[in-house]
Amino acid sequence: MAERPVALPSQTRDVVSYEDDVFAWMYLDQLDGLVRYEAYVIGYDDAGRPTTLAFVLEEGAFPIDHFPLVHALWNASRPGRLSAEDWRALHAFFEEQEKELKRARRHNWIHRLRALGYDVINAL
Repeated sequence: MAERPVALPSQTRDVVSYEDDVFAWMYLDQLDGLVRYEAYVIGYDDAGRPTTLAFVLEEGAFPIDHFPLVHALWNASRPGRLSAEDWRALHAFFEEQEKELKRARRHNWIHRLRALGYDVINAL
């Protein structure tokens, strides 16, 4: 009787580009007075075009006094609303904080992605 060759299952793992597919979003939660953030991974359609988020990798919150600029704007606007100028300042600030959060949490987020079964590369 002839021996059959061993056939191993083939598996392909999805690849995530940390620079291109992982994003951080930070915003002011006006109801709770917290600065919240989410780290998420975007998906792709069958043609390879980016779509919306595929899943949230991490979410969290900071007390508002963790960020002196946000805390000062928040206190100055009470009890009224934030002005358009305040919102522009917050958006610019959060944009920089999102970059810093992505840089600071890189090791943890890559570890988490690998634990979820993804191969992680730096950039496409």
